[in-house]
Amino acid sequence: MKEYTYQKMSHYWIQIVFPSLLAGCVGVYGFVKLIQLWQPAYLLLCMVCVYTFWNVFISLSNPSGISFDGKGVTFYTFSRKHTYSIDQLHAMHMHPIAGNTKVYITLDNGGIRAGRYWVRISEFDHKNELLDQLYELYAMVEPDALAVRAYRQGIERINKKSI
Repeated sequence: MKEYTYQKMSHYWIQIVFPSLLAGCVGVYGFVKLIQLWQPAYLLLCMVCVYTFWNVFISLSNPSGISFDGKGVTFYTFSRKHTYSIDQLHAMHMHPIAGNTKVYITLDNGGIRAGRYWVRISEFDHKNELLDQLYELYAMVEPDALAVRAYRQGIERINKKSI
């Protein structure tokens, strides 16, 4: 089993947890103001804050760790985990952002409670190996995906240049 975690958990708390807690507090304030004044701006504020809080604490969309065991993948944070078996995955999509420093992953078309993950590759230990593992998983689930072919061709080109 190969496990990847945030290099520094303090970064996870600063980048993910604290802003989400702040969003929760602002959401409560917005809800109180919404009841008092009933202005659409407070309704929008509440919706954004609930969405942010939900993504971190309920749906675990920003995992602090990822593990691969050959049979599947597990995304985890806060002593909770979402495990997916490769044979039971029907769909997977990976969207690299900002030069593969961040990846948005949807498994089985994602959902409100699980299946959508923002992985900050640049913050994980062994980032290149993690990215390779994610693309391997993607290739197992979606062998004909254009992104998988492009990634493999890029690796081949890099290997040819280094020879």
